[in-house]
Formats: sequence, structure tokens, C-alpha cells
Amino acid sequence: MVMPRPAGVMVVSVWFIFVGVVIGFLAVVLLTGSFGLVQRGGTTGIFANGFVGGVGIFLAAVILPVAMGVVALGVGLWRLRQWARIVALGLMALNVAFSISALRHFWSHFGEKSFFWVLIFIISGLGMIWYISRAEVKAAFGPYPDKPLTHLQEKQPPLR
Repeated sequence: MVMPRPAGVMVVSVWFIFVGVVIGFLAVVLLTGSFGLVQRGGTTGIFANGFVGGVGIFLAAVILPVAMGVVALGVGLWRLRQWARIVALGLMALNVAFSISALRHFWSHFGEKSFFWVLIFIISGLGMIWYISRAEVKAAFGPYPDKPLTHLQEKQPPLR
């Protein structure tokens, strides 16, 4: 019997898809703006505009695959894939760790409002980690495979 998809998993997966789409949109905006700097030589015609445009193209080329990966992670969570649950736990743990390290910086440079938003990120990240780690949610994702790579090793011919 197949377990129904938990409502919290639906919320977390839709959140990952939304964040991936927003990051992808911003990467496309960065890419199009950077192409404009490179093609026209900028408004002043100096070398720096082309350089900044090239850096923007490079950053967009790095950020766009990350955005696609985040969307794929959200789809994997929606489909209750075990790999997606493990990767999501790791990414959320990294998010919490970086947010905790940023607390002091945000308090001293940006004030209480930014500090408050960082606390919101930390609390929501810890909440998602707690939820996805619960036993009934783990059960919805199914068991771990017993022997994940043995079927690949048996089909390979022996090396001589």
C-alpha cells in the first residue's frame, strides 16, 4: 500500500520549486544585462564595462544550473524520492549553518530588521530539518535500497 504524500512535504517541495524559479529568473536577468554590456561596450566604451559584462555572464552560467538543480530537488521531493530528502536535509543544514554565522554581521552592519529576517531563515530551516527527519515522513519516502550498486557491478565484464 502506498502512503499518501504528507502535506508538509508538499509545502517544502513547492518552496524549493519556487526558490529555484526565482533564482533562475534572476540569473536570466543577470545574463541579459551582461550581454548588453559586452555587445555594446557599455555606455562609456571603456574596457571595464566589457569585463563586468563577462563576469556577469560567468556568474549567470554558474547560477542557472544551480537554479535548475533546486527545481529538480523540489520535483524529487514532490515525487517522494529518497535522494531528494537527503539532499534537501543537507542543503537546509548548510543554510542554517551559514545563517548562524551571518547573525553577528547582520546585527552590527544592518540593524535589527535584518537580524530578524536571518532569525526567520534559521527557525524555518530548523523546522524543515525537524519535519523531514520525522519517522512518519521518512516512511513516506520509502525504504533505503538494500544494495544500491550491486546490479551495476554484476553486469560489467571482468577486466583483463
